[in-house]
Order: sequence, then C-alpha cells, then structure tokens
Amino acid sequence: MARNEKTKRVIEAFKESGYSQNQFAKLLGVSPSAVNQWVHPDKEINVDDKHIPAIARITRKSETWLLSGVGDKQDVLDENTISVPQIDVSASAGHGAIIFEDDQVLKRIDLNAPWLRRQCSFSHPDKLSVITASGDSMQPTISHGDFLLVDQGIEAIRSDSIYVAVVNGNLYVKRFQQTPRNTLLMISDNSAYQQFELNPEQDEIRVIGKVIYHWHGEKK
Repeated sequence: MARNEKTKRVIEAFKESGYSQNQFAKLLGVSPSAVNQWVHPDKEINVDDKHIPAIARITRKSETWLLSGVGDKQDVLDENTISVPQIDVSASAGHGAIIFEDDQVLKRIDLNAPWLRRQCSFSHPDKLSVITASGDSMQPTISHGDFLLVDQGIEAIRSDSIYVAVVNGNLYVKRFQQTPRNTLLMISDNSAYQQFELNPEQDEIRVIGKVIYHWHGEKK
C-alpha cells in the first residue's frame, strides 16, 4: 500500500513535535507499534482519519491541514497561552529516585502567558515542563505531590537556587549552592536532612533544569 499524502503530513507533524514514538503513542492512545508502522519507511501503513483530531491537538497542527493539506499548517494558538508538557517522572524531595531514560508525557497543561511572565522569568516557553515532587526533604518550601515548573533551558547552576538534577544516577530536586572551593552544596530545606558537598570532578552531576515556580498538590 502506498503511503498517502495525509500520512506523510502526520509523519511531518510527529517529527516536528519532538516526541518519541512511545510518548506520541501514549498521548494518542495507540500502541507504539502502530506509530512505528506509520513512520517506518518500509511499512507504509496509512493513518486512519479517526486519529487526526487527536494528532492535531498533540502536535499543535491544523486539523484541516493534516487531512487535506489546505490552509495554515500550524494551529493558531491563543497568544496568551503557553502549553507545557507534564512529565511522568517524580523528582525526589527526599531520597533519590532513579530517573527513567524514556520520560513519558502525561498531558499538556495550558498556562496563561501574561500571568506566568508576571510570576517568573524563563529561557523559552518550549523549554518548560511540569514534574511532581516526591518526599519531604524540601519542606516547607516544597511538599510531597507539589507540581514543579522546570525551565530545562537552564542546564548549569549559575546561581544559588532550587534545581532538578541527576546526581550519581539519582534524580533530585534540591537547593544547590556554589562554594569558594568550586564544589556544590546540595541542601534540603528540611533541617532533618543533612546537606551534601559535591565535587563536579568526582561526582556525576547533570542539571535537568531550574525550578522557577511550584504549586501545592492535593493532600492525601
């Protein structure tokens, strides 16, 4: 079966979205193998029209353009809206949690752009993501279940603040502070937890992003 033009446009939209095949499949509610059949150059399986509305929403493309190639390719978003992915990875605010290589996007959260810009500064809207804190080591600042808005455009610790980072294979949300000895202090706001001094030359430290805003989650 020859690949039709509609499927070619879906493949183009998928590639521009930046999602992995697993992420795209989860958001769409289909199996990863179904997405693989669409995008694999040797499969040539065409996309059913029933998936087009969801694909348009996920990729922020025009449904009309996906179906027919007519009109603007990009869906016109409200200029006052920033759409942020919520990632299914918990940053540890207590003991470390292993980070998974294939992060999963649960959904997208639409934030009011003027409100967000009043609350905090960030590198670029496309670099923002939301994750969930786990544990109590950052209380009272951050509690278990809080939603953290992370600027992943910040990949280095340039100021003393709260960051999400992978340290020696564990994922943490902690306050990081530079020292005159060119080491880093990893600090918990909860005084029941001790702080750790990290040496960038000896410890594996990868900054995921800076926490620029957080919301308190529901109490269980």
